Amino acid sequence: MTETIALTRLAIYRHRVAMCILVCWALAGLAAGTATKYLLPDLQPMPILIIILFPAAMWSMGLFDYGGSQSITDGQSGFNHWLLRMPISHLKLALVPLVLRIAWLCGSWFLFTTATRFLDGVQLPIWSAASVVAAMGVWTAVVTWRPFTNAWWRIAVMCLAGITIVSLFTSILIAHFDDAPSNVFRWPGMPALLLASSVGLLISGIVVAVRSVQHARTNTVGFIGEVGRYRNEVPSGQQDANINASGRHSNRYRALVWHDIHRVPTTERRWELLIAGACLFFPLFVLPMTIGTIIFTVFFAGYMGAWASSSLLDPAKRSGSTLPSYLAASPMTSAEIGFARLAMIFAYSILVFCVTTLVVCIWWWWPENRMAADRWQALMTNQYQSPLASYRIIVAAILAGFLFIVTRGIGSTWVTLTGRSRFQMVAITAPILAFLGGVTVIIIWFLTQTDWESATANAWYWAAWLPAIGFVCLILKGFTTAATCWLLRRHQLLSAKSNFTIIAAWTMLTVSAGTLIYWLIPDQRIALSWCLLATALVVPVARVLLVPHAVYMNRHR
Repeated sequence: MTETIALTRLAIYRHRVAMCILVCWALAGLAAGTATKYLLPDLQPMPILIIILFPAAMWSMGLFDYGGSQSITDGQSGFNHWLLRMPISHLKLALVPLVLRIAWLCGSWFLFTTATRFLDGVQLPIWSAASVVAAMGVWTAVVTWRPFTNAWWRIAVMCLAGITIVSLFTSILIAHFDDAPSNVFRWPGMPALLLASSVGLLISGIVVAVRSVQHARTNTVGFIGEVGRYRNEVPSGQQDANINASGRHSNRYRALVWHDIHRVPTTERRWELLIAGACLFFPLFVLPMTIGTIIFTVFFAGYMGAWASSSLLDPAKRSGSTLPSYLAASPMTSAEIGFARLAMIFAYSILVFCVTTLVVCIWWWWPENRMAADRWQALMTNQYQSPLASYRIIVAAILAGFLFIVTRGIGSTWVTLTGRSRFQMVAITAPILAFLGGVTVIIIWFLTQTDWESATANAWYWAAWLPAIGFVCLILKGFTTAATCWLLRRHQLLSAKSNFTIIAAWTMLTVSAGTLIYWLIPDQRIALSWCLLATALVVPVARVLLVPHAVYMNRHR
């Protein structure tokens, strides 16, 4: 058996279950599109196909990989280290999975274009779009395989490649569908230019992927570049030794906070803040200022803080643990270690909030957006008959954004402190899947409506159930908090006084913040109970109480 055949069989064997699931997923999408065409002729099958097949398409980007370290926060290569040590050419190691992935993605795109042409009569671009889809799979391999001296370089490459691919794919669709004579995409040479750009992006991705495998063979860890200078070298244990130079501290909490700060190198902090700031300032130069884009920026900042609580302040995670061994064996309690980390995440979340607020303020005063902002202020003044209405809404939005951004980071800390990678993946992906599932249900329901008035009436009917659903969620949150307190008392991790203090502080924060938001909102239709309920659901309490138990689980395993 030749090496190429052996590598091909290995790649297919490792992903045989995923391939079967994706084939069944595609058949289910085609069946749903066919049923929509013949059973619901008023609807277009193409949106149904996109909603159903989009998750399968994203899953296909990682097919035929040989496996390895797949954490995006690791600096080491994600290529299989066992294969990297084999006497096999790096060209074969890289090209075999890439060819299989390109063939799978191009075949999937051809199948999708055939289905849309048959079911909906829509002719999609074939070769240029297929090249972009294949390039997305190839650059996914680049991001996964290449070792990086800093994990945030991996994120920067991923963001840059994603923006480039999405922009090129959007340009191809605009050039294909937009028939406006004044459109720049109607230039006769534009299709050839887009096809050349797509093929160039694909070829460059293949070259970089092959180079990444070659680079990873001598540098699987990724901390020191293969062609890097000696000044970049970090001897083993130097980061931990630098902590001893921080001096004496007045209390253990202060020492633990400075411990987390010193464990992150200065260069890494600089690049993390630079990339995070660039991601936040990106909408300022690309998107117009609307309510939707502002909400998107706040949501992005909130979950960026939650993600940072899992990676930014956890360099020990690179070695497979989120708790250094000397802290696990120290005489400090789990509550002290956990709450010190929580304070660090709280400070970082406040920093993210300040940067986000600065972005929105600059966005507001940007010359191109100032006219729209003035119109909105005049509209709010006329609607609520108060010159301060717009300012009250802005302050209420800032307070709500502060609660959302800070609580996302705090609420995700306990997941990281458990030290269980699979549990972290479930805790991160489950809310995202639940959110996408809810959005999918709403979109499908909206597409099935034929009358706008009846659709509006149905929407208001279901919206009337939201307070009841929120109240049920609040009851479940109370039971979860009680169970957490019992768990802490059972393992003697936190005293009853400390539990009562945290719950009392949460109650005071919820009542004061909810009341203040209610007082700031000028709309009389907003009830105080709604503001209190929303604040109570957003601000975590059980997840804060779980922090000592998460450290306890990490220490005694």
